[in-house]
Amino acid sequence: MKIKLSATFEGKCMICGKDKTVFSAGDEDTKKVITICEDCTKGIGDVPTSKVIEKYGKVDDKAFSGQGMSIKGLDKLQSELKKRKEDSKKV
Repeated sequence: MKIKLSATFEGKCMICGKDKTVFSAGDEDTKKVITICEDCTKGIGDVPTSKVIEKYGKVDDKAFSGQGMSIKGLDKLQSELKKRKEDSKKV
């Protein structure tokens, strides 16, 4: 299973049906995608993303046809942020 996530955008949550700030998560293998708001995400709790996609997701072939973006050097950035946080606690 390879899960892809979108950035947040204004749209309709597939669980509560409300127009809110949402994001999408999808499984490349099954082509199932879920669009979900923050409130519903919090309500689901510790359920793995794969289970949420399996239960609520709808097949959407178009969601995986575009060019994705790749983030490189994230580990270096996280290390720098951790260092800054530690330095700020010393002051």
